[in-house]
Amino acid sequence: VNDRGGATGGLPLRAAVSAVRRTGYDVALDLQGLIKSALLARASGARRVIGFTAPYAREGVASWFYTERYDPGGEGLFASSETRH
Repeated sequence: VNDRGGATGGLPLRAAVSAVRRTGYDVALDLQGLIKSALLARASGARRVIGFTAPYAREGVASWFYTERYDPGGEGLFASSETRH
């Protein structure tokens, strides 16, 4: 998706969403964990949208848009390195 003014390459958001929806995916994985990537995954039309739980997503709010959330355990992505063993 090209959402940067003056940038070259990529598709405008509307065209990108249309192209993804036409493909007819069953599952969308959001490994980025950003609100923008979560919204794009949700807009894909996939029945299952899977991403990380809020502590592991780069933007915790992104997890609101998933139909399934994965929690890898531990203290979360941004836990202090001083508390890790």
